[in-house]
Amino acid sequence: MLQSNLPADVSRILFVKHLPYNFSNEDMYNLFGRYGAVRQIRVGNTPSTKGRAYVVYEDIHDARQAVAGLNGYNVGGLYLTVLYHKPERAAAAAAAAVAAAAATAATAPASDQAAVEASRAKTAQGRAELEALKAKYGVSGSAPAAAAPTVG
Repeated sequence: MLQSNLPADVSRILFVKHLPYNFSNEDMYNLFGRYGAVRQIRVGNTPSTKGRAYVVYEDIHDARQAVAGLNGYNVGGLYLTVLYHKPERAAAAAAAAVAAAAATAATAPASDQAAVEASRAKTAQGRAELEALKAKYGVSGSAPAAAAPTVG
């Protein structure tokens, strides 16, 4: 079969969501390997990526069969969501998130800006009080570094 017969959104890289947290790499290879040769599987292991994985097939047709067969498949009481990975969509989403964060920071409410100014003023006041105490007690410079413990 020629790849021209496939829709443009089909990819040999799949994005999988709603995996049970205790689902191992071996379980992933057993489940996704039913549809063809799997080149690589990456399972999320951080709190924000747990329950998600990427599966890379050797052949795009195998990936297409896996999406058809496993999207909505029940594993451990969870229904899998299996999608074609779209790097351009992920990059666009990341860029949009950065732009939204920058816009939020630029339009911070006046109350947030006032809180920052108040914090700066308090810090400056504390520094002035510290300098006054240094002058009063004849102390100059910064605090001495703590001596390293001796091993004996």
